[in-house]
Amino acid sequence: MLQKLFNNINSGYVNGFFNFGEKLEINGGLRAEQSLREVKYRTSGDASIDKFRKSKKDKLDIMPSINVKYSLNEKNNIRFAGSKTITRPISIEIMPINYINPDGTSEQGNLFLNNSDNINLDLKYEIFPNSNEIIVLGVFGKQITNPIERIFISSAGGGNATTYQNSKDATLFGAE
Repeated sequence: MLQKLFNNINSGYVNGFFNFGEKLEINGGLRAEQSLREVKYRTSGDASIDKFRKSKKDKLDIMPSINVKYSLNEKNNIRFAGSKTITRPISIEIMPINYINPDGTSEQGNLFLNNSDNINLDLKYEIFPNSNEIIVLGVFGKQITNPIERIFISSAGGGNATTYQNSKDATLFGAE
């Protein structure tokens, strides 16, 4: 099998920082990304074919972000951050070939994987006991659309192979 992977990402970013008095700061931005991913490949049955098969994904993503800081007093802040980000599949996850790992396990890529869209939220309470110390209590959450997950499929010889697929969504949250 012969494969070729082409990834191209062009992006631009604008950002604004605003102070509203001495207590409130807002930093907001917007990122635009134009991405193109093209995989050209031949399978073992294509040996007599001169042309490659193609899989192409072309997408424009708009990703806003905001970070707000409110100073309660000199020793306490509240921060909120929110953003949209993207998780892209890596080469081994999308290339339509079987890999045999050093431990003998098998992995197979999936051409039909989509990028994951992530909405990230973070809320923190900051305490400054003195000038060189900080204590931070925070909660965070992430909502993922099209998360990439590892699954097992049957393979030749009665074993299992690992491959990848998009799930519908996932929610992560925690405290620190």
